[in-house]
Amino acid sequence: KIYVAKVIIQSTELTNPVLELDGYEGTEKSNRIETTTIDFNSGNRLLITAKSGNSVTKMAISPESSMNLMLDFSICIDADGNNYETVQIGNQLWMAQNLRTTSFSNGDAIAGIDEGKNWNNLTTPAYSIHDNNSQLLEKSGYLYNGFAAIDERNICPTGWRIPTDQDWNELQDMLNTTNYSGIEANVLVANENWKTSATDLFGFSATPAGLRYAHDGKIAHKNTHARWWTSTPSGLNKAWNRYINFDKDYLGR
Repeated sequence: KIYVAKVIIQSTELTNPVLELDGYEGTEKSNRIETTTIDFNSGNRLLITAKSGNSVTKMAISPESSMNLMLDFSICIDADGNNYETVQIGNQLWMAQNLRTTSFSNGDAIAGIDEGKNWNNLTTPAYSIHDNNSQLLEKSGYLYNGFAAIDERNICPTGWRIPTDQDWNELQDMLNTTNYSGIEANVLVANENWKTSATDLFGFSATPAGLRYAHDGKIAHKNTHARWWTSTPSGLNKAWNRYINFDKDYLGR
């Protein structure tokens, strides 16, 4: 069956809009019609979360009149079978959850490294996890070294890739045009557990998974820092990364 859902804002003004979910299964209209009144003012932002089968995608909108939403339910499943939520921000589609695969997209295994003394001598792909605690996986994902991030076998789900430095610039530019220049962190982070000013306005839902230092293999800053590799080199055996720190408002580089 094909299920089509339409969300409608019904109001002569935007002070008391009504969201209406009007459902169809195939060509027959179903009985699933749900309405709710929400507190909404012009300029506010709505975060829409939509599900189709096993795919979940999010989009933030600031409606000023009736509009149709076109949501991208691209498959985002890694080689281990983990299914990820996605989020549309501007013209980009991002994963909305941290990667937690132990395999490249071709099925080749990535080495799991626990000991710090083994981590800092690596010249090959590897992953690790805080405190070797598997319960952190779904939320925080694994920590990967740069060799894993740039490997030609592709650590990402098929059809996806590690973002470039320019991809992050595009995201940042979009936030700048929506009046969030210099305070990007406050609207990109998950609004629980780490930043009191967090709003997660765009559904990016950044989580503070911390990092692992290259020079000594120490795992640090769980619950206070988020770091992401880019695929853009910044020198020999180095690549640019983007970061958010708990006590800073900006998206760092």
